[in-house]
Amino acid sequence: MATVSMVVYWSILVTTLLTALQQLGIASILSETLYTAMFGAAALAFALAFGLGTREIAADLVAGWTLAGHLKEGDLVQTDEFTGTVTRVGLTATILQHEQGQLIVPNSQLARQVIQR
Repeated sequence: MATVSMVVYWSILVTTLLTALQQLGIASILSETLYTAMFGAAALAFALAFGLGTREIAADLVAGWTLAGHLKEGDLVQTDEFTGTVTRVGLTATILQHEQGQLIVPNSQLARQVIQR
């Protein structure tokens, strides 16, 4: 959280300084360039964080689309780690009825397993 507060602090400080310089008529081209660079850096940081944060979700969605064509409700699935009957193949996870209850398996993890039916 300290990193976020430092980014906000420096952003406010630089914005205030650039606004003051612009009001004085000093270095308007410099201030426009710095505003553009700050906005571009913030957009790039957001896009990178969003991309890295959703990587697993995207993998689960693609795997779910693939598994939906291969598995159907009632199929018995056996891997090295677990055995269960498919209850539902969802967008991001597959629900298996296991001997100890329901097992929710992320689709990307299930797609990487060797499945015996």
